[in-house]
Amino acid sequence: MIKSKSKYILLSIIVVVLMIVIVLILENHNYKKELSNKGLVGLGKTFTVEVLEDSNYEVFNEGGQFDMWDGEERSEMIIYMKENDLVLKTGIYNINQAFTFERAVEEFSFVKNE
Repeated sequence: MIKSKSKYILLSIIVVVLMIVIVLILENHNYKKELSNKGLVGLGKTFTVEVLEDSNYEVFNEGGQFDMWDGEERSEMIIYMKENDLVLKTGIYNINQAFTFERAVEEFSFVKNE
C-alpha cells in the first residue's frame, strides 16, 4: 500500500512539473512572436548590404541585394520611397530578415531625390 501511494505521488509530481515546463515553453514562444511582430526581436538571419552609390527604390526589386528580406516589407519600402521621392544613401546596412518595414526605415539613411 505504501509503495503504491509513493508511486502515485511521484507520478503526480512528474505530471505537474511537465505541465509547468510546457506552459513556460509556450509563453516564451508567444513572447518572442509578439516581440518579433513589433519589430523588436528578429527571428531571422542578419545580413549585410553595401550600397555603393545613392540608389532609388529599384535597389529593393527582386534579384538584388535585399532578396533575403521579406518581399512584402520590400514592397512597402518601394512604395514609401516612391511616395516620398527618396533615395537610399550610400553605406553599409545590417538588416535582419525579420525586420518590419517600420524597423527598416529606422535602419536606412535616405535623402530626397534630386
